[in-house]
Amino acid sequence: MLFAPPGSAKSTYVSILLPSWYLASHPTHSILAATHSVEFAERWGRRVRNDIAGDANLLGISLSDDSKAAARWSLASGGEYYGVGAGVGISGFRANLGVADDLYGSREDAWSETVRQKRWDWYLDDFSARLKPGGKRILMNTRWHEEDVAGRVLQQIEQGEIRGRVISIPAIAEADDPLARKPGELLWDEPEGYNYGAFLRTR
Repeated sequence: MLFAPPGSAKSTYVSILLPSWYLASHPTHSILAATHSVEFAERWGRRVRNDIAGDANLLGISLSDDSKAAARWSLASGGEYYGVGAGVGISGFRANLGVADDLYGSREDAWSETVRQKRWDWYLDDFSARLKPGGKRILMNTRWHEEDVAGRVLQQIEQGEIRGRVISIPAIAEADDPLARKPGELLWDEPEGYNYGAFLRTR
C-alpha cells in the first residue's frame, strides 16, 4: 500500500512506469490495472503500451502484432495488460499483479457511504477475485476517508487476515521518513513566492 498526497506523481511511478518494468522482468505475467474511471484506465494503458513499443529493445519485450486497444493488450511473449475502471465487470482475465490507483475520483465519492460500499464490494468480488494464486496487489491512493478501500485493507492487515506493507509519504516529512527527508521538509520544491508548507499546515 502506497499513500501519497495529490500531485506527487504517484500515478506516473505506479501506473505508468512500474508495469513496463514489471513485464520486462516477468514477460509471461499479466497485470490488472484499475483506477476510478474507464477514461483514466485507457490513458494509463495507452501510456504503458506506447512506452513498451518505443523502448522494446531496452526492455527486452515487445507487443504482439494485434495489440491495438489502449486498455487491453498483450506481449509477444504471452504477458498481458488489462486496464479497467472501478465498478466495471472483469471476466476472462486472470492476473499475477493487480494495481489499484485511486479507486475514488473525488472526495465526494470517498465520503459517500454508498460509493464506498460499492467500491469495497467490487474490490473484493471483481478485482481481487481475478488474481491468480500467489498474485500480488499494489493499492495506491490519497486517503480521503478512514473507511475507504485502503482503510478496510488496513483493518485486514491489522487483524492478520492478509499480509501487507504500508509506505506512507506525507507532503511534509515526519520522523523516520521513507525518503530520508528531514522533518519538515516538503515532498517537492515550492514555486518562488509561494509558501506551500504554510498552506498545508492550515488544512
